[in-house]
Amino acid sequence: MPDLVQVRDVRRRFGDHEVLRGASLTVAEGEMVALLGRSGSGKSTLLHLMAGLDRDYTGQVCLAGQDLATLDDRALSRLRNETVGIVFQAFHLLDHLSCAENVMLPYAFSAAPRPPAAARRLAMEALSRVGLADRAHSLPGALSGGQRQRVAIARALCLQPRLLLCDEPTGNLDEETGEQILELFSALHREGLSLLLVTHEQRTSRRADRVLWLREGVLHAEAGPA
Repeated sequence: MPDLVQVRDVRRRFGDHEVLRGASLTVAEGEMVALLGRSGSGKSTLLHLMAGLDRDYTGQVCLAGQDLATLDDRALSRLRNETVGIVFQAFHLLDHLSCAENVMLPYAFSAAPRPPAAARRLAMEALSRVGLADRAHSLPGALSGGQRQRVAIARALCLQPRLLLCDEPTGNLDEETGEQILELFSALHREGLSLLLVTHEQRTSRRADRVLWLREGVLHAEAGPA
């Protein structure tokens, strides 16, 4: 399978602290990769670089064959919009919008915006995919933590990305609900979606094709204590 993501010798500093010290990885088309490490080890920083949300680094980050450093802000935003869906630990839903309206938000920033009726239809399809079509009109505050995470996943899926980047997606959930979310990711993987799951929970590794550990700013393929 061709590589959808290529990260080569990436370094990232915050002041005097070098968080990433020559990190390199690939994510192939259709692959699920788990990225594990201690809290504060730089996992989220690396994810943000791969999503083009952070551009202050040395080394090379390529997404869908394009070197992110060579793209201007508009081209980078378009590539991210067309290629990547992002799921955050904190959900980042807007409390005053319904579930369907939250899922529709990415269409407002799409390079090919849909008419409202079409956007709502696609949002409903995404909610159905995560088992929440019946809560389309509910506000996020009326949902459980697991349901809110499913809405966030539906929002990430609505533009049909090739890659899903997940930053501690089960970190705010109890064990049973977290397993349900991981099973949803496994189902998406079986459908052919590429996923990178950033986590400090070793249970995630049971679902992945490959496990990487981030230690002292460098990625290692072997399993072991973080």
